[in-house]
Amino acid sequence: MKKIILSILLAFSLVACSDEKAINESASMTAKSAIAAAKVENLKARSLGFEWKMTGKMLSKASKLAKLGKEAEAIKLANQVKRFAILGQKQAETAKTAGPSF
Repeated sequence: MKKIILSILLAFSLVACSDEKAINESASMTAKSAIAAAKVENLKARSLGFEWKMTGKMLSKASKLAKLGKEAEAIKLANQVKRFAILGQKQAETAKTAGPSF
């Protein structure tokens, strides 16, 4: 049990002592990839005619936040846009079978 705890503590200390610049660069790539994934899903929703009104503005804001170095906020916003785009796609599928129920 002690060996497991010591190995976990060692792993955390190695991560904490790693180069801060490398961490920031990887976070930047994560924000860029999150924004790119959100754009792809939003384009799918747009092609189906069910892009939500606020997603374009949210993507712009996420890009600006990423450029300002606010990676966590940019990722959070991009993931929210991605969820909205996926919901728009589901809404499009539901609309195909929508109609009166008798």
